[in-house]
Amino acid sequence: MIKGTPLKDGRIMRVIIIGAGEVGRGVAAALRDEKRQVALIDPDPVAINESQSIDCLLITGNALSRDSLLRAGISDAEIVVLCTNSDEINLLGCAFAKRVYSEQVGDRATRGVITIATVRDPTMLDKNRGAGPLERWSRADHIVCASDDIVKQLAAGLLAPSVEEILPLGDNAWIAVAEVMQNSALIGKTTGEVGNWIVDIPSIYAIKSGSSGGSLVNGNEVIQEGDLLCFVARSTEGFPTITTGVGLQDPDWPSVPLVAIFGATQFGAKLAAHYLATGAEVVVIEPDLDVANELVGSPTGNSKRLDVIHGDPQD
Repeated sequence: MIKGTPLKDGRIMRVIIIGAGEVGRGVAAALRDEKRQVALIDPDPVAINESQSIDCLLITGNALSRDSLLRAGISDAEIVVLCTNSDEINLLGCAFAKRVYSEQVGDRATRGVITIATVRDPTMLDKNRGAGPLERWSRADHIVCASDDIVKQLAAGLLAPSVEEILPLGDNAWIAVAEVMQNSALIGKTTGEVGNWIVDIPSIYAIKSGSSGGSLVNGNEVIQEGDLLCFVARSTEGFPTITTGVGLQDPDWPSVPLVAIFGATQFGAKLAAHYLATGAEVVVIEPDLDVANELVGSPTGNSKRLDVIHGDPQD
């Protein structure tokens, strides 16, 4: 029997995920770990079969099936996540889910349900070349584009390569996980007093000591060599204090870096736009002349700090 986390009014929180691919299964498993009630919908019986290990309601159906949404419990849903292989289905599915929810609960404004759509093609988000901003017309409350997150995560990781893991939280906030080295000034200090010893170091929210599982901090844990500390930074400017605090050392990032990007693909173009926005000089090398010219003719190509070279990156 699947049990969920009760809401304040006694109802059980339900999250409906449409698309049982790698992303959908990962989200479903993570939510079940948090004791959320989850329904997973996919038209492919193979995908449903591969999801059997997840303790959730599995439904063979699709995003645009009223019957599928009703079987998934749309009237009790708090969140509907669309993560199929089709960007168009994900966006249309948000509108349809809100429509069915409205029919069931009589909430025309559909304030009771949040829809999230994943978008694979970053071009769709562009207001000139695509259909952005999607939130203004698609009925999706939140748009998630993996390439945007990957660009941010890659760029942030280069700022602090010695940090074990860096994850974006949104609004330029970050989770950073770092191991405490033997020369760390934090050894012997409690998690609640690190700010008294290192100015502007981000707060520690979780700690993992030895073979024991990680846990949220209460401020009284004594930091030891080898501990993994989870920091929450409000910007990437906090990374240097994290690495210094745990006893690591990263090379200084140039004030005006020169960044070379091999490939003017959609991802390469996004990466170039990111670094140009930070004031960097960027060189993009692309073997396909048409693709190189497309980048030159784009808004990103207008920057005087961008050089696009038609050539072989392996030369």
